[in-house]
Amino acid sequence: MRGPRPLVELAAVVVVNTDVKGAWRDEALPQAVRGQLAYQALLVQPEGPLEEVHRIKGHSDRVLCVSEYRSDAGEARLVTGGRDKTLCRWKAEDGARVSVMSGHDSKVMCVTSMRLALDQRVYLVSGDDGGTMRVWGDSDGSCVRVVRVHRDSMYGVACVLAPDGSARSVVTASEDGTVRLWHPETGDAVAVAAMRCEAKVTCVSTYCGEGGRWFIAAGLRDTSIRFWDAETGQALCPPRREHTGRVQCITSFTRSDGRVRVVTGSWDSTLRMWNGLTGEATGVATRRVLTRRRNPDCVAAVAVATLPNGEPCVVSGHYGGAVRVWDPETGAAIGGVVGPLGTKCINALAVYTGPDGQQRLAAACSDWKVSVFAWRTRNGLAPGEE
Repeated sequence: MRGPRPLVELAAVVVVNTDVKGAWRDEALPQAVRGQLAYQALLVQPEGPLEEVHRIKGHSDRVLCVSEYRSDAGEARLVTGGRDKTLCRWKAEDGARVSVMSGHDSKVMCVTSMRLALDQRVYLVSGDDGGTMRVWGDSDGSCVRVVRVHRDSMYGVACVLAPDGSARSVVTASEDGTVRLWHPETGDAVAVAAMRCEAKVTCVSTYCGEGGRWFIAAGLRDTSIRFWDAETGQALCPPRREHTGRVQCITSFTRSDGRVRVVTGSWDSTLRMWNGLTGEATGVATRRVLTRRRNPDCVAAVAVATLPNGEPCVVSGHYGGAVRVWDPETGAAIGGVVGPLGTKCINALAVYTGPDGQQRLAAACSDWKVSVFAWRTRNGLAPGEE
């Protein structure tokens, strides 16, 4: 009797048209044509540009968020939050656990770090499924503040920074349909009207534009992207609705020419790029797979990393456990897929510098672990150097 046929994943199909400036562009191909292209793709997946170097274990349930930061002593660290209602701090160098921080009453959905101007110390900010924000001192891991900031799950947290790098305000996003700003020292609401949306907010990012002015971008469950001025709370443009599925993740970066770009990932299995100052869509990368698993290619996490040659790249994590790397200028896949890593979902990504000076990628996974990746080398050369 024949055994089950192995699952075969198709190579990436990226539908882009690059203009002279290198921006992504949709080709708007009919679905039938896209399907033909997918089935004509190679059945042998090229080797991925990243390789898993070790796994960090310590949570007792799914790891839902991860962030990198520098401690008060300048040590590179990771902080993770999980469904087990705890936060864990880790040494980025070897994955050794520094401490476990307990106190949340529900699963920890998001986490980031900040430095306060008041004492120049590092603090961690986390949000949970009940809409509560907690602030933790990194020096001893103690909880210094608890604030009920939303009426529903808190799905995202980020900071608006002052010129010296200290936190000027904390930005939170929630399923209650609002994005709010808070004073980092007191937890009081900033005197900016709450940014209200017509749907649940699933992710948020902050970034600095021209003249040091800060902006906020958020993804919503109704497939839209929203952009605001962080100083006034005013919308930069009408909601953008190019995605056809829930927007699950968001990040931002500044190009070498100074232009700010926002990158979003969606349940429609696409990554899209936006002009951070106008909200204009600048491109899309798509991915089609042949698999028996349900929706394995929905984009669950996104980050911006730097290739060994100094060029930026976009890294995406997917519900099927795969990690992919993309060229932000063309939307083309760089190398093949990494994984799928068993059946685990990639819930969040964080980029940090390893002990060798090269960047590492930490992936928060649903198998209770954090997978750490490094750039794969071939004949002593890493991606971008070949």
